[in-house]
Amino acid sequence: LGIRQSSSITYHGIALNCTTEPLSWLRQIVPCGLADRDVTCLSEVCGKQCTPKEVAPTMSDCLVSSLFELHMNDQSCVNYQFRNDMAGDWCNLIRNVNGGYGGCSESFSVSKSWSCTVKDILFSLHSHFNNCTASNALFNNK
Repeated sequence: LGIRQSSSITYHGIALNCTTEPLSWLRQIVPCGLADRDVTCLSEVCGKQCTPKEVAPTMSDCLVSSLFELHMNDQSCVNYQFRNDMAGDWCNLIRNVNGGYGGCSESFSVSKSWSCTVKDILFSLHSHFNNCTASNALFNNK
């Protein structure tokens, strides 16, 4: 999960390593500045090959349902609305993540929501690939 602010605009993204191919390269750098964390992938954690083509539909469904609420209007049109509990002071959240300053309670609730969202997505992916034997690694900061 990545969050960045530039010129009062926030950017965010999420990535999931599916195969072991990029791991040797990723283990030579410090991704996201987290020197005390390891890099892994879904295939390594589950003990079976998980391809991006196989993971993408489930990941997409999990991400959309975790971040957005579905609304129907009078014309039976589907609208997605960003969940209210994901709203907050993103500027302070980014300051807290990048340098530990800012410290307002709204930024804490947003970061907590993001953390829960990521865990929900990983749990849903784990449930989808139910042959995982190392499920605890997903939830133990690996």
